[in-house]
Amino acid sequence: MRPATAWPTSLSASTRWGGIFDVEGLRRQLDHLDAQTSAAGFWDDPERAQKLVQERAGVEATVKRLDRLEKEAKDLDELLELASIEEDQSMISDVTSQIPSLEDGVRQAEI
Repeated sequence: MRPATAWPTSLSASTRWGGIFDVEGLRRQLDHLDAQTSAAGFWDDPERAQKLVQERAGVEATVKRLDRLEKEAKDLDELLELASIEEDQSMISDVTSQIPSLEDGVRQAEI
C-alpha cells in the first residue's frame, strides 16, 4: 500500500498535459499500411509506394517510441511502489529523479 505522499510529478503525464496517445489507432493504421504494402501491384506506382513506405516507417517509429515510454513509466511506477513499501528514501529519490526525463519524452511525443 502506497503512503499518501504526493510525488513531485505524475507518471500519468499524457493525461496531465492534456495529450492523448491513440496507440491502438496507430497499430491499426500500421496494420492497414502493412496490408497495402503487401498487396499485389504495390510497386506499380513507385512514387505512391515510396510515400506509403515512408508513412509506415513514421507510424512504426511513433508506436515504438510510445511503447518504450509506457514501459519506462510502468517500470518507474513499480520501483516507486516497491521503494514506498520498503520506505527506502534513497530509492524513492532515485526514481523521482528519473521522472523529468520521462516527462520530456512524453512532451516530445506529443509534438
